[in-house]
Amino acid sequence: MLWDRRSKERKEWWQKQSIVFEFKPWKEELEFAEIQNQRRANGLEPLEIPEDLANWKTRAEAEYRKLETAELARREAVRQAKINSLDKQIDALLRKKPLYILEQSRLRILLLQRYGDADGLRLYKEHMQKIAHAVKNEPTAQRNLSQQNYTEPEQQTADHRAAEKTTASERERRTHPVTSRTRKSLELFKRSGLLESIPEGISEREANEIINRLTDDLPANELSVRQIQKAIYNGLLPESVKEKLPTLTRGQYRKLLEEIQPDRNLNRGYRGPEIE
Repeated sequence: MLWDRRSKERKEWWQKQSIVFEFKPWKEELEFAEIQNQRRANGLEPLEIPEDLANWKTRAEAEYRKLETAELARREAVRQAKINSLDKQIDALLRKKPLYILEQSRLRILLLQRYGDADGLRLYKEHMQKIAHAVKNEPTAQRNLSQQNYTEPEQQTADHRAAEKTTASERERRTHPVTSRTRKSLELFKRSGLLESIPEGISEREANEIINRLTDDLPANELSVRQIQKAIYNGLLPESVKEKLPTLTRGQYRKLLEEIQPDRNLNRGYRGPEIE
């Protein structure tokens, strides 16, 4: 039937443009299709397709461009909101005196997210040099207090790890020991030869870090891939990430998750491939 072929052609054209926008028949199409179905059921010849529905492509292209423009504007708004949030967090940290070790780590992460690896690291070092200079110029009593909580950028990582070993990690191991379920997973890795031994007294987080390292190179599942597609659609990740999706590993998936800011509207409007 001519109308059926025409409807299929328009739907296939729309779906080839993008998986982002769901295909929705026009009101006139639904009404005309109903009339055609009734005539077919009554044994009547189908009506000739109206000219505005037969020549559908110009209207469809205009509709798609409108949706695309609105979507680009929405993504830019999401991107700008993320930038504004990072700027506020960075500014709040830079106003604090003194800047404690954990806060220095947070500042570094925020600057890398805001400006990228190269510029973010450069700005971080510049800010830390300014903080060091300010500490040196403080009154003696205040300077002694500040220096207890300040480290040079080059020493920050080592000091941070040392602090974790003596305080946070020990407390975490007592309050959040590895669960029986996670231990069973570690035992499976050990039996398979991927893990030489299971460390004693580790926390649930440390056990999960071991599992993550062992599974970094395994392919990500479909649910993980779809979650990254949603993040790209909502502007939380750059379009270039799409190139990684066919060969996405679990390790890459976890790193991408770290870049995504919590967003309750992550699923809004997305019409990606369905998972069976």
